[in-house]
Amino acid sequence: MKTSTDRVLTTHVGSIPRPENVRALLRARLGGQAIDEAELGVRAAEAVAEVVRRQAEVGLDIVSDGEMSKTSFLAYTDERLTGFVPAAANDPSAALTGAGGPWARRVDSRREWRAFREYCWGSWQGPHLHDLGLRDIVDLVLRVRAQAYSIEAATPRHSHEWRVWEDIRLPEGKVLIPGVIAHTTAVVEHPETVAERLMNFASLVGRERVIAGADCGFAQGALFQRQHPTVMWAKFEALVQGARLASERLWG
Repeated sequence: MKTSTDRVLTTHVGSIPRPENVRALLRARLGGQAIDEAELGVRAAEAVAEVVRRQAEVGLDIVSDGEMSKTSFLAYTDERLTGFVPAAANDPSAALTGAGGPWARRVDSRREWRAFREYCWGSWQGPHLHDLGLRDIVDLVLRVRAQAYSIEAATPRHSHEWRVWEDIRLPEGKVLIPGVIAHTTAVVEHPETVAERLMNFASLVGRERVIAGADCGFAQGALFQRQHPTVMWAKFEALVQGARLASERLWG
């Protein structure tokens, strides 16, 4: 996995709004209609190529496919993975998956995944008064054997939680991907705000162990976008600009 060896790298997580020609096919599939899967494959491939091009154009270092072909990350999991089994509440493998019900996929807790694990508190427009704090779950988060942890940190309810890392030691060799732009508001963060947030995290876990990220995806699955694409791209630009400011200050 890439790390910020000489500057703060940038990335994001989750779903990006799909173009209508992809969304229409996914909507029909979700509605139980037969669709031309070959056409969906072509349209999705075109959408991926375009969204990757735009990410590179904006200056993001670690890009994604935007989940263009997926109806949602949960549905995609069901479609592509097997091995889900009934799990008792005290089954340690169930706890590691973060499963919310009696079914869990058994995981090999000895293996470190060359990927990152993302945590957020939901995208809905609401007060979030009953969100768990990061301090309440950080011990469980760090039990997941991922190389990096992507954690919501820009939304007003959780933006103070960078201070958790004053008391909690990020394990050796691990990377933190704090969200420094929020998906829950159309207000575009100022690059100086992004830089300040990154400096806070770097001061506690080390500059090489921070990658600038977003709180979560800008679309709730294929059919519902949290923010207009123009807002999303403006936020990504602010993310890149803020990371450059932080890099200048951290590396000189």
